[in-house]
Amino acid sequence: MSGPEKRLIPAMGGAVASRRLIDQGLPVGWMEREPPRDPRDSGWFITSGQETEAELSDASAFAVYDLDTLVRRDPEIVRFLTRPPGTVVGRVGPDRQLVVVQGPPPPPVEMLTALQAGPARLTEHWRCVLPAACFRRLDDGSLVLWRPELTLWIDARSTTEPVDARLQRARSERSPAATQVDEQRAGDQAALRYRLVEGTQPRWIARLFAPGQELLVSASFDTPTAEAQARVVLWSLASTRA
Repeated sequence: MSGPEKRLIPAMGGAVASRRLIDQGLPVGWMEREPPRDPRDSGWFITSGQETEAELSDASAFAVYDLDTLVRRDPEIVRFLTRPPGTVVGRVGPDRQLVVVQGPPPPPVEMLTALQAGPARLTEHWRCVLPAACFRRLDDGSLVLWRPELTLWIDARSTTEPVDARLQRARSERSPAATQVDEQRAGDQAALRYRLVEGTQPRWIARLFAPGQELLVSASFDTPTAEAQARVVLWSLASTRA
């Protein structure tokens, strides 16, 4: 499987889609998902919404495309791809935005497009530098960045508690097994980072504090190279106010 340097999303199978989307560059106008027939099939049927009745009845007007190819043509579809079978998505209303027309409740995981190496905005209030490209998803409310041998779980929240009080609480909550503890304070912001091994899985933890905002990042890694990448990310974390 190709990594995030070459793909916007991880391999999620193929979709039967109208050739108009690729040949004419039309945006996606309609998506329906059925149960996948095999591991290579996503179950998605995707059209522009502008096909004629004759085209919809003509198998040659459709082809199987990797979902990554379709996301590159229309990135707006990425947030619907993990929706379960039975989901129907279409462009409705005056703004013609893609919305769920019908279907089961959304799953806890929502795919996002990959982030490439370099400066990256994680949330409205936090940014970092990525040493390598990462896939990206929302998972039960957390932002997750991952690539082979490295996974970062990211949680941001708003708070009215003073920075000093939050930093003091973070010190008290830190595991006694923490090593390589690094605490920094600059102006009205603070950061606490440390390495932690629980069981056989090593992690780096970073907690950042800014007025009104807080960030928690847990980075799990499997190799020394991935650990070095995790450290680059954690030590580049900063408030967008900075």
